[in-house]
Amino acid sequence: WYLPHFWVATLFAWFMLRVIQRLGLSLAASCVLLAVQLGLGILFLKTFWQIPVEFGGEQYLLPGLPFSLDITLISSAHFMFGYVLRVVLRRHQSSLLTLCIALAVTTASFLYYPRVVDMAQRRYDHWFWATVQAVSGVYLCWALSGLMMKIDWLG
Repeated sequence: WYLPHFWVATLFAWFMLRVIQRLGLSLAASCVLLAVQLGLGILFLKTFWQIPVEFGGEQYLLPGLPFSLDITLISSAHFMFGYVLRVVLRRHQSSLLTLCIALAVTTASFLYYPRVVDMAQRRYDHWFWATVQAVSGVYLCWALSGLMMKIDWLG
């Protein structure tokens, strides 16, 4: 299911990024638009999950829409956040402090609020904590790779 969905999410992201570009939205407005998109995706996540469908006299459970269209708002929002924040992230200089903060936020959010994001099962347990875990985990990898680039024998 992942590769067909990735194709759909990429097409949708391309379309949305063209809309953002044509409207001339600022970085902040683009992030607000993507946050709204993510919120709508989380809100309607279970809308098409496990719907009973009858075909040929048999009863089936519909496991989401074809190409996983029902999770496109969520997956493409994460995808596009990285794209619209690319300039900010490229200018950012990782430090041991930012790595430690990211590690602390990621660890604390997973320990104190163990929430699950599983798009295959249409789970997004909590809109805030699951998003904090995803963003802090991605930033943790970003900060670690930024520090590794500064170590001569690794780079």
